[in-house]
Amino acid sequence: MMHLVLTTDDSWTEDGFKIYYEVFDVMQAPCSDLGVPDNGYRSGDNFSAGSVLTFACDDGFTLIGEEKLTCVPGQGWGGSSPTCEAVCGGNITERTSGLIYSPNYPWRYDNNLHCAWTIEVALGMGVLMTPEFMSIDDSDKMIFYDGGREDTDILIGEFNGGGVPDEVMSTSNVIHVVFTSDESIRQWGFRINYEVACGGYLTGISSGVIFSPGYPGQYPSNLNCTWTIEVDSGEGIKISPAEFSLEEVYDKFIIFDGDTKSNATLVGEYSGQNIPEEIMSTSNIIQLVLTTDDSYAEDGFKLFYDAFPLNSDPCPDPGVPKNGYRVGDSFSWDSLVSFGCNDGYLLIGQARIRCQAESRWSHPFPSCVETTCSSSRVLYEEEGEIRSPIDTRTYDYPHNVDCR
Repeated sequence: MMHLVLTTDDSWTEDGFKIYYEVFDVMQAPCSDLGVPDNGYRSGDNFSAGSVLTFACDDGFTLIGEEKLTCVPGQGWGGSSPTCEAVCGGNITERTSGLIYSPNYPWRYDNNLHCAWTIEVALGMGVLMTPEFMSIDDSDKMIFYDGGREDTDILIGEFNGGGVPDEVMSTSNVIHVVFTSDESIRQWGFRINYEVACGGYLTGISSGVIFSPGYPGQYPSNLNCTWTIEVDSGEGIKISPAEFSLEEVYDKFIIFDGDTKSNATLVGEYSGQNIPEEIMSTSNIIQLVLTTDDSYAEDGFKLFYDAFPLNSDPCPDPGVPKNGYRVGDSFSWDSLVSFGCNDGYLLIGQARIRCQAESRWSHPFPSCVETTCSSSRVLYEEEGEIRSPIDTRTYDYPHNVDCR
């Protein structure tokens, strides 16, 4: 039932009205238009009974409220229209690009915030952060960490006011972004674009690991990645490939020793599975370049790098064990030499030793001892050493021998 009431006073009149009416089933009445949330969008334009509206937000904003609302006969939508808001922090995975915003964007952010965003991309890739809009107070901070935690990972930079650089890039596949505000002046905040990138600049880190993009799976096509590693002055860089597999000929891994590719020395160009066990620079900067074509791909690489002292004294000559041999004639820092024995002799000690800091070998020099009795032997040396034979299973002298 509906009542219509008309009242007039005793002065001026107009032409009045003409209204059409019709009877309808209230249980089939349409719901109202809920509109579209700011910084979001809506799927569905039918407001009849039983219709469903779906809401979502633009990149970087979070939906506050119900994602889906259904028009219930006689009851309406059963909820209010949701909103899209820039929230304080979050975890972002399985994305190749996107945006992060300061809380309340595009309005001023609140006081006393501590917001943290963690962005994780595929292993072997980095994250490139590009501020598109930046308005923060001089007493508020933007902090970037290479890795997923601010208490354990590498600080890329800490910035305030207008000091945020045009680009910030991680060298790992995870970047951690922290925004803090104090109780004083509030500004308009920020809008930062992020995207997956390969390569990076590693400085002040004495050791680490570098993966090809997509490792341990196949790397993408059409890559051109450059990693620049810089250690302290007076140190060099050793590259130790743990795994290496590129498409033969067409995909290449190029190493330069020095500051820039134009002024640096080409160390080598590698493809397939052809790469040395160790590569050592002669300066404190090394550049690694990966290029791939648009055809076949392999599983890529895993490389370790370590700083070493360039001007350290070599280790002493370890000599050659009597009745044995040595492989390796370099005694500089981190060099390896190997030892073996002639037939009938057993190596006692380490088969491989490494030159370490302070010009010391990692283990004592080994020796070779007889494993069997010689036939009658005459010793002509003025001094020497005689040892009993040795059982190679027990390292004791064997049973039932007659050595003369």
